[in-house]
Amino acid sequence: MKKPHHAEFVVNLQLEQDAIKTFIEILEKEQNALVQGNIENLDYLASQKTQIIKKLADLGDKRDQYLAGQGLSLDTECDNNQLFLEDTLTNTIWTELLQLAKTAKQLNQTNGTIISTRLHQSQQALAVLKSAAGNVSLYGPQGQTMAISG
Repeated sequence: MKKPHHAEFVVNLQLEQDAIKTFIEILEKEQNALVQGNIENLDYLASQKTQIIKKLADLGDKRDQYLAGQGLSLDTECDNNQLFLEDTLTNTIWTELLQLAKTAKQLNQTNGTIISTRLHQSQQALAVLKSAAGNVSLYGPQGQTMAISG
């Protein structure tokens, strides 16, 4: 027998699933922008990510509240909970939700790696430029060379 408010819980899971799909789309756009060096779009995408993360947090809180109200707790390792064994639709949605969360995590880690690599490359280039700037010579008013310190 289904618990009270179970239909609302299922709708909440579906909303959470949709939000994670949207998050994945944003992460994919972010990855494309990073790979193509299109940094102009990153601020906009970061704003979108912030909004969807807040939505995901709110939906996760609702899920946790429902489960706590049923005397249950659920984490990503606990996908065989009695609640899900009783209802195939809920089980299907939860299983897909877990898979989508893994995909989002992988994309986010990949984007983080790309950002770290780009940052490291930029820091190296900056160090080379600073070093080169310290060795630049200019000519003074009498035609003699003068070192410019950086």
